Amino acid sequence: MKIVSYRGPGSAGGLSAAVGQAWREYVNTVDSWCHIQKDGLQILSHSQQQQPAVPLPQGLIGGHYQYCNEFLWPLMHDLEEHATYVPEHNRHYEQLNSIIGRTVSASSADSNYFIHDYHFALLPRLLPQSKQARSAIFWHIPWPEAVTNWSYIMPLADIARGMLGANVIGFHTQEYATRFMRFVEYNLPRFVCDWERMLIKSSQYGSGQESKDFRAQQITEIVVAPLGIDFTYWSSLANQNDNSAPVPLFDRPYILSVDRVDYTKGVHKRLQAIDCFFERFPQWQQKVIFVQACGRTRPGIAAFDNYWHQCQQLGTRIEEKWSRPEWSPLVWLQSALSTKQLAPIYRQAEVMLVNPIKDGLNLTAKEYIACQGNKPGVLALSPGAGVWQELGHYCLPVHPEEPEQMAQAINKALSLGDSEKMLRMSLLSDKVQANNLADWWYSMTNKLAVKTEKEVAPLIKGAY
Repeated sequence: MKIVSYRGPGSAGGLSAAVGQAWREYVNTVDSWCHIQKDGLQILSHSQQQQPAVPLPQGLIGGHYQYCNEFLWPLMHDLEEHATYVPEHNRHYEQLNSIIGRTVSASSADSNYFIHDYHFALLPRLLPQSKQARSAIFWHIPWPEAVTNWSYIMPLADIARGMLGANVIGFHTQEYATRFMRFVEYNLPRFVCDWERMLIKSSQYGSGQESKDFRAQQITEIVVAPLGIDFTYWSSLANQNDNSAPVPLFDRPYILSVDRVDYTKGVHKRLQAIDCFFERFPQWQQKVIFVQACGRTRPGIAAFDNYWHQCQQLGTRIEEKWSRPEWSPLVWLQSALSTKQLAPIYRQAEVMLVNPIKDGLNLTAKEYIACQGNKPGVLALSPGAGVWQELGHYCLPVHPEEPEQMAQAINKALSLGDSEKMLRMSLLSDKVQANNLADWWYSMTNKLAVKTEKEVAPLIKGAY
């Protein structure tokens, strides 16, 4: 099996870290990992030394980058006001997907493929497919609830059609899977949805085209499988005293957030909540600090650049308003932290504040839980995070569009008694351990096993 993703192992981001760990742990099931580097397509292999990157046209890489971040990213997060559709960037997206499809399939026509996320949504329809060569794509971000701009429907339909070239499509939550199937039902008349079995079939099946086009026979299975983490790995990191990775030290109890300065993450509203918190609850002034491990993202994309500057300006105003001699209310860590650095920071945080407007899942919430010890902190979580579906019952809810409510929730989290903290964290820990990284990996990769005719027949007969 080949993994295909935009980022490779060791890159920043929860997804890359999790898939990178699967790449190391489940070496026997993966032949290679194909991903984009600055100078082209890098193909990694467990059995061979790293090969030189396959050159890719820089213009296509740039246009693909802009299409992903200026159009697809905001559209998928129901933030159409930030979306910009440029036909040329769409062509670059299509062309880069086509080149990568030809490149990764050149060495073997019978490989299985595990494709990650929206960067390569067209690949499943471009890769060779037969009974021996199957593909899965996992969609790590949300699928939009509704698209109100009709000019966006056709390019989004192209994305969905590309995904339906796969045998398996995975989503983190039932909500996202349902939205995708509803979109297909409304906008792709050549596909038929079986809602009871969570299957989508090309309506060309049985039309006499089977011998000409293998995909005319295809049934795509929709799988709900929220990404898990290696709980033991994170817990052991939090317990280590490893001097090889210097950890920032804080002289007061702190409320922690770990994310990127992205308008989907609610960073600006969080900063407003910090200001409101010290205004409404002056007893916490000089007693606690807010720590943001929060770096810049997608430089060169106007919406992200503007958001970055807005957050920087607000952070400066908070510092000027509330700071006192020997106390700074906001510590902003802009450089990327390694997992060895993050784990002890997670462990010592009194509160973990995860407040996205919309988020595909959010692994930082799970990492925080895994790192807790005998005196655990409190998870304050937004219902906008996909992980809310798993953890929402046992955390403190925060409403990402309401700074006043977030301030009140932070005060409540800091005021909880030890017994309630222990109970909440114990229940959260059980949930995270019950769905680990291995469960997620095999829930997807086992679906790629070639099915016999006897196994396929019940899916077809009477399903439609």
